[in-house]
Amino acid sequence: MNSQEIIKKFQEISTKITQDFKVSIQGIRTSRPNTLLVENIKVDSYGNPTPLKQIASISIVPPNVIIIEPWDKNIINDIKKAISQSSLGVTPQVDNNQIKIYLPPLTQERKEQLIKTLNAKKEEYRIKLRKEREEVIEEIEKSYKQKEISEDEKFRLKEEVQKIIDKTNRQLDEYEEKKITEIRTS
Repeated sequence: MNSQEIIKKFQEISTKITQDFKVSIQGIRTSRPNTLLVENIKVDSYGNPTPLKQIASISIVPPNVIIIEPWDKNIINDIKKAISQSSLGVTPQVDNNQIKIYLPPLTQERKEQLIKTLNAKKEEYRIKLRKEREEVIEEIEKSYKQKEISEDEKFRLKEEVQKIIDKTNRQLDEYEEKKITEIRTS
C-alpha cells in the first residue's frame, strides 16, 4: 500500500468513527421527544433482533410523547419489553395498537448521569481511534522497513496521521458539547 492509500484509508476510518459517534449519541435522551431515541432499539421480532424503525412507524406528539405503531400487532409486547429494557429509563404504555412513551422532564441528577454516559461513550470512540492509529503507524513502519518509503516520508506520514487524529478528536468534542448543551437545556 502506498503512502497516499495509507492516509486515505485512515481518513475514511476516522470519518466513520466520527459519524458512528454522532449517530450513537442521538439515542441519548433529552426531555424533547425525538424518533432517534427509539428507532435503533433492537426488538426480538420472530427470533431476530431487529431495529424498531424496521418493524413499526414512530411519530412524535408534542410536547413530550413518542408513539410507536407496530406494523404487526402481534409483536407489541416484544416492543414494549425492548423499550423497557433499553437505557432510556422510561415505561412504555400500550394503548390499543400503539405504544406511547411519555418523556418526563429530566432531573438534575439524571442530566448529570446522561452527561457521564456521553463522556464514557466519547472515550470508547477515542479508544477505537487510537487502536486504528496504532495499526496505521505499524503499516507506516512496515513500509519504511521494507524500503517502500524514505525516513522523511515516514515522519511526514506520522504527522499527517496526527493531524487527522487531532481533527477527529475536535469533532468528537464538538458533538459531545452540542449534546451536553441539549441535555442541560432540556
